[in-house]
Amino acid sequence: MRGFLNIRIALGNQFLRKKKNQVSRNRSIYNFDTAKTAGILFDGNEEGTFQHIKEFSKFLKSKGIQTKLLGYVESKELPDEMVLWDNCDIVSLKEIDLLLKPKSPAAQEFLQTEFNILFDLSLKNYFTLHYISTLSPANFKVGRFTEDENDFDFMINVNKRPAVDYLIEHIRNYLSTLNKNIH
Repeated sequence: MRGFLNIRIALGNQFLRKKKNQVSRNRSIYNFDTAKTAGILFDGNEEGTFQHIKEFSKFLKSKGIQTKLLGYVESKELPDEMVLWDNCDIVSLKEIDLLLKPKSPAAQEFLQTEFNILFDLSLKNYFTLHYISTLSPANFKVGRFTEDENDFDFMINVNKRPAVDYLIEHIRNYLSTLNKNIH
């Protein structure tokens, strides 16, 4: 079964490399004072992380940043805590195709939105989240440090403590100190 998954990922990566060249991005650096919109990608499989995601989303909203969340769960059923939360959509196994690409309307809308900042808060390598992050036309992409091929403009090393709250804490610290005279 794992072999079939590896084939799907390999084919998905081939498709992604071709599709990536078609994405046009207006790269620019944003911080919490200059951003007006943000997208948050997250792994809904990690228990206990959703509370940290919600708190970060509230922080962004308090800064006047319109925020949209998109999570991924490796299950056909959605966790109860994620079902009724505003501006949050979840992609489940029922909503990905054979190449692990998301096919839900919510994921397609997220992919077409040019956020000022895209925060990828996933700590594991899920092709579906990588696909969305790579093809997002967001101006400034922020995520965890990885040596794997990615499209991040700013990465944070969480090897010392691989936890979502640690990643968010460092995102808040670093983005608060980015040059505020950029825009």
